[in-house]
Amino acid sequence: MKRISLIYKLVLFFSVIIFIIISFVVVYSFIESKDVLENQIKRDLTAIAEGTEGQILIFFEKIKAQSADWSSDGFIRQQTEELARTGNQDFARAIRRHLLKNKVSLDPLVVVADILNTDMKTIASSDEKRVGVEEQEHKEGKSKEELMALKYGETMISQIMIEQESEIAGGIHPEYPVFHSLTPIKSADNETTVGFLLLHFSADSINKIVGGSFQIDLGALSGQEFILNQKTAEMFLVNKNGFMITPSRFIKDSVLNKKIDNPATQACFNDRREYNGDYVGYLGGEVQVASMCLVDYDVVLLTEIGTDEIFAPLVKERNNTILVAVLLWIVSIIVILLFGRIFLRNILKINDTANKVKEGNFSVRTRIESRDEVGDLAQTFNSMLDNIEHSQIELNEFNEKIKKSSQELEKLNLSLEGKIKERTKELEEIRATLELRVHEKTIELQERINELERFKKLTIGRELRMVELKEEMESLKRKTGGG
Repeated sequence: MKRISLIYKLVLFFSVIIFIIISFVVVYSFIESKDVLENQIKRDLTAIAEGTEGQILIFFEKIKAQSADWSSDGFIRQQTEELARTGNQDFARAIRRHLLKNKVSLDPLVVVADILNTDMKTIASSDEKRVGVEEQEHKEGKSKEELMALKYGETMISQIMIEQESEIAGGIHPEYPVFHSLTPIKSADNETTVGFLLLHFSADSINKIVGGSFQIDLGALSGQEFILNQKTAEMFLVNKNGFMITPSRFIKDSVLNKKIDNPATQACFNDRREYNGDYVGYLGGEVQVASMCLVDYDVVLLTEIGTDEIFAPLVKERNNTILVAVLLWIVSIIVILLFGRIFLRNILKINDTANKVKEGNFSVRTRIESRDEVGDLAQTFNSMLDNIEHSQIELNEFNEKIKKSSQELEKLNLSLEGKIKERTKELEEIRATLELRVHEKTIELQERINELERFKKLTIGRELRMVELKEEMESLKRKTGGG
C-alpha cells in the first residue's frame, strides 16, 4: 500500500471540513438571500402595481366626474332636450359650437364629444361628420332599459378599442386606441333621460399612466424608474377578452392584437382575485408578476419583470462569494500546511530519530523541549532508546559469551569426534573379529551337526534292523511251534 504522510492526511482532513463548511454557508446564504430577494420583489411589484392601479382608478374617476360635469351643463341639457324633441339641426349646430369652444378645446384628453339620442344614434357632435353614427358598443353592452335607468351623473366607462376611420369621420384619431364614457343627459327636472353624452378619450393617457410618464407630464421629476432601470420590466393592461389594451414594451402593434393568457389573467377574470408569483411570460421567459384586478372595468393590470434579471445581482454576488470562498479555502490549506508542519515538526524529529535507529544507530536521541504530549512522547522514546541500547549492550555481551561457548563446544565436538572415530574403529575391528569367530564356530557346529545326522541315521537304521530281526525271530518261533 502506498504510504501517505501525516501532513497530507491532516491537510486533506481539515481542507475537506473547511470546504464542507464554506459550501454550506455559501449555499445556505444564497438560498436565504434568494428567498428574501424574491419576497422583497413580490412586495415591491405589488406596491408598484397598487400605485399604478390607484392612478388608473383616479384617472377613471376624473373621467367620470368630467363626464358628469359636462352632462350637467345647462346649455347642453336644454339644447339636447330641444333637439331630441324637435329634430331642429340649429340646436345640433349650437351644441357643436359649444362643445368645440367651451369643452373639447379646453381638454386635450377628449378627442370627440357626441350627443346621442335614446336610440344610441349621434344627433350632435364636436365632429359634424359623426352625426348619424350609431354606437353599437353600448347598444350591445346594455339594454335600452338599463341605459335609460342610468341615474343623473352616473357614467359608464367602455373597454379600450381601436375605432375604424369610418367610425370617426376624417380619421381624427385612427392612430390611437380610445375608450368611451357614456353619461345620461337628464331633462331639467332630472327625471327623464333625453339623451346621452358620449366622450371619446385617447387611451394614450392610460398608456402614460402605465408607462410611468403621466406624472412626469404633470411636473414630477421621475416616474419611469421601474421601466427605465430594468431591461425586462413591463406594465400593461389586459381586457376581459385576454388582449393587451396598452402597448407592449417589446412587441410592436400589440394593442388588441397580442393575446395574453396566464395565471394572473385567469385569477382575475375567473376567480376575481389578484396574483403574486411567477410564470412563463408571453416572451417565453420566466417572470415575476404582481397583478391588480380592476373588477369594475373588466381589466387586469400586470406588473412583470424577468426572473433572470431579478436574480442576476444575486447570482453575481454568489459567484463572487464562491470565488472568495475558494481563495479562503486555498489560504486555509496553506495555513493548515504551515501550522501542520510546525505542529508536526517535533513528531518528524522523532520519526527521523526512529529511522536512524532502524539503520542500527541506537546511540541517537531526539531533542525536543516542548512541554506537551509530544515532549512526553519524546522523553518516553528516549527512555526506550536507553533501554534498547542497554539491552543491545547486554545482548552483545551475551553473544560474545555464546560465541566463546560455541568455539569451546566446537573444539569439544572435534575432540569427541576423534575419540568417537577411534572407538568406532576399535568396535569395527572387534566386530570383524567376532564375525570371523562366529563364522568359524558356525562351520564347526555345522560339521558336528552333520556328524550327528549321520550317527542318527546309523542309529535309527540299527534300531529298525533290530526290530525287523525281532519280528523275524517271532515269526520263526510261531512257525516252529515254540510259541
